[in-house]
Amino acid sequence: METWMKIEDVCKYLQVPEKWIRSKIRQNTIPFHDSHGILRFNQQEIDDWMRVPSPPAAVHGSAQVADEGRDTKIAINDRIASDLYVYRGTPIKEYLLTASVILTGHSSWMRLPDFIERSVGKTKELNRPYLFREEFKPLIRNYNDYLRVCCWLGVFDKKDRMEYDLRRKYYIPNQYAGKIAKEDGIEGAKSIIIDSILNIVTSNKETIPEERCAILLLWLCLKIKTSGKKPQERDFFKDTDKRGNSFPRIRLNCAASLCHFLFDGDTKKEREFLSKWEQHM
Repeated sequence: METWMKIEDVCKYLQVPEKWIRSKIRQNTIPFHDSHGILRFNQQEIDDWMRVPSPPAAVHGSAQVADEGRDTKIAINDRIASDLYVYRGTPIKEYLLTASVILTGHSSWMRLPDFIERSVGKTKELNRPYLFREEFKPLIRNYNDYLRVCCWLGVFDKKDRMEYDLRRKYYIPNQYAGKIAKEDGIEGAKSIIIDSILNIVTSNKETIPEERCAILLLWLCLKIKTSGKKPQERDFFKDTDKRGNSFPRIRLNCAASLCHFLFDGDTKKEREFLSKWEQHM
């Protein structure tokens, strides 16, 4: 049976201060799991990690040089991991890959169909096919994130300006949004979102003219999972990321939660969807 520990348990187990453990987490040098916003450590993985000797200092035995060497090694490993995945002839890390910090949990994605339904209802109430950005505000908390994701998933069409008002952006819930609004159950909404994603890929619109970030993150997550591996933070690292920032973690959590929302952990469905996806690439 696996033994899982909190950070304070690991500190006590290794007899080290919490600050030291957290620095290893930032450097991604200690094995840890950050799932559903819960940070945990596997005792067996910690034991195996402790048995691996630290690399010697390269210059003058300096501790600082040793730390810098480890940081460099980590950065190289991150770069290698992200270079393994190529989308339409371009390394995945070279795309925008913006993620939503709000949509990094299953419950947040579960609210998406209701937001879409409310948006469609609002257009009918106003007797026009579009809504201005500020008109979404009463519909859901963090409406800006949901707006972006709806555009990424292809259920909203974003327009930068109108002929008579060049300052205001507006959004059109399209045919996929209309279908979702008519669905009674969550499963039907998921199926329509999947159809919308495939439509974007078939039309070659996930990268041009505006990158569909959530879609590319989903592809990366599926690509890693169907290869038999578990997606890790380093797989979502970009060369432009500063060491220790939270961007790779946010990308990972956003992609993993979207994947879980659409497929409920069903690996067969994930493989079938990825196969259809790549037939159109």
